[in-house]
Amino acid sequence: MFTSLGFPGEAVVEAEKAVALDANNATALAGLASALVQAEQPAEGLDYLQPAMRLDPHHPPSYRVTLGAAQFGMEHFEEAAATFERAVKRNPDNKLPLIYLDASYGHLGRIKDGDAALEAANDRRDQAGWGSLSLERDEQQWDSPFEGGREDASGSVEPGIDAVFISDWSVRGVGA
Repeated sequence: MFTSLGFPGEAVVEAEKAVALDANNATALAGLASALVQAEQPAEGLDYLQPAMRLDPHHPPSYRVTLGAAQFGMEHFEEAAATFERAVKRNPDNKLPLIYLDASYGHLGRIKDGDAALEAANDRRDQAGWGSLSLERDEQQWDSPFEGGREDASGSVEPGIDAVFISDWSVRGVGA
């Protein structure tokens, strides 16, 4: 809840309390991992996510998204892309891994793959009634795994997405 309200530091504190109550609870460990990734501590987040994934080998798809976000935050774009590809296969209706997959592809110079990921993300947004992705017009934070939402993420996410040219997508100039 704290992360969705823009308070990832508080989320880390609360998640640490949950882990202190039961260090073998996969959900608590994954919650701490997610909070750490959102607080721009991706390497530390992996230290908690990996045990959570071992404790719950049939973990929910959100664990993969957190893993990919941690890899992306550490600028391991090849690993992040592979993780987001698996996340999309596991939960094809989730737009978030598609957005980060697009950004990962952009950083890797895989423009055609980025086009496809962005189009798929926009399809899901359209199905939900949100319209096509446009960071320029979206005032909402689009589920960024980084503290401060898309503004803080712009150092890594936006350049990756920006590398993928979509003629009907107006991203140019955001964060400038």
